[in-house]
Amino acid sequence: MPGIANRTAWLAAALLPLLCGCQLIAPQPVVVQLPPEPEPLRVVPPVPVEPERRDELAELMAYFVRAGSLPAAQLQSEIALMEDRLRSDTGAATRLCLAYLLSLVADKPQYHQRSQQLLAEIQQELYTPVGYKDLAKFLVHSQRRDIAQRNSLQAERRQRRQLQQQLDALKDIERKIIERKPMPINGPEEVEP
Repeated sequence: MPGIANRTAWLAAALLPLLCGCQLIAPQPVVVQLPPEPEPLRVVPPVPVEPERRDELAELMAYFVRAGSLPAAQLQSEIALMEDRLRSDTGAATRLCLAYLLSLVADKPQYHQRSQQLLAEIQQELYTPVGYKDLAKFLVHSQRRDIAQRNSLQAERRQRRQLQQQLDALKDIERKIIERKPMPINGPEEVEP
């Protein structure tokens, strides 16, 4: 029976540390992965604008200010004039002016699409000066913000109309309840024959 004793001893030696809570295998180190360091904010220094371009950009901005205050009829004629000018001068300044004018017409989505198309062309061209590209990028962001505000305003108006309709319906119900003949406390009166 010496074989059984040996087996029992080996089994006890193997199971004893497990039963006592000891581990035979060394624990694996816990590796904590920290998120990568965020990249530092890159500030791109502005590209200096050539003096003659600076004057052209200033004139464009002055034109935008004047055009922004035009009444609807004059705005439409200015758009037609700029469309004619675009046929002979396809430069960035002309396209910027037309894009801005088209963006001022709030009730025509096709104008906004054409404006966005003109501004995208300016941004993608290799030979367009940086100042014009920056102005086109600014106008794109400005137009998107205006469209989002306009959509939000329309949603609020729809909601206000719905609430007004619900309020009017409640007032109508209240008026009908008040006009109804009150029931006697003892129940309906019996009609005498």
